[in-house]
Amino acid sequence: DSSKNDYENIFKEFKKINQRGPDSTKKITRNNYTSMFHRLSIIDLNKRSDQPMFSSCKRYIMTFNGEIYNFIELRRSLKNKGVKFKTKSDSEVIINGFKKEGEKFVNKLRGMFAFSIWDNKKKKLYVFRDRLGQKPLYYFKDKNKIIVASEIKYITLIVDKLNINYKTVHEFIVNANLDGNNETFFKKVLKVPAAYYF
Repeated sequence: DSSKNDYENIFKEFKKINQRGPDSTKKITRNNYTSMFHRLSIIDLNKRSDQPMFSSCKRYIMTFNGEIYNFIELRRSLKNKGVKFKTKSDSEVIINGFKKEGEKFVNKLRGMFAFSIWDNKKKKLYVFRDRLGQKPLYYFKDKNKIIVASEIKYITLIVDKLNINYKTVHEFIVNANLDGNNETFFKKVLKVPAAYYF
């Protein structure tokens, strides 16, 4: 279905699913990367903190779900290193911390989070999930694309058909949970494990 590959049509459907954040909905496309985000405004209610969010140099694009409890201290430390901020959000702390220190910056984060950062220069995607896996994060990958989402229903906007993973369904019926397993009820749709990044 050609409409499944039309990101404008996908975005129209995406906007209808807004229970994860009704305050703003935004889409950014750069090269072969598209990011869509529903925002629930909690810290820095200004529109400048909407996501997807660019780093100050415009090289990195981030979508972030969660809350960083030590972001004020991290912000102060980054400012002391010369980083300039336009917002008061924890989101901007993450993206500019990543810009300054790379993947190791995530080790300084205290909180619950799931986020992805696209490096528009290297054409590389980084995906992170918090230590306890408090924020959900799923991904689908085939030879043409990778989709990262906070809910499986967002993946279904792009993938024409998801096949049932009967092995996982059986495991759930027998054990009443899927603990320790990053598989889901759908083939090729996996959970990003807690305390993990790729």
